[in-house]
Amino acid sequence: MSPSTDITPLLAGVCSRFASMLHFNVWALRAVFIILLLAKTVLAVIVYGILALLFHAVGRYRGQQAADHDQAGGAVSRPTAYSERISDLDRRFREWEQSLRK
Repeated sequence: MSPSTDITPLLAGVCSRFASMLHFNVWALRAVFIILLLAKTVLAVIVYGILALLFHAVGRYRGQQAADHDQAGGAVSRPTAYSERISDLDRRFREWEQSLRK
């Protein structure tokens, strides 16, 4: 299955984060969770709660690491692939313009 482009969290974000990690369709994963919820309610609630706490803790830890990294002066803004592509196209266009003027 292809990954879904809509991975907005609905409850605690467990299915969306898990689908993002596995490159899986988030709605298919939510459907599997609902089936598990109907079959084994207590187990599904426990697993969902543990994953929610785990993902929350990892998110806070990564956020803290990023903040520490920024304070240490290690944050160097790196252009995205999109902006690099735009810069490259702009450079090539200016070179083409200059060649026409000659």
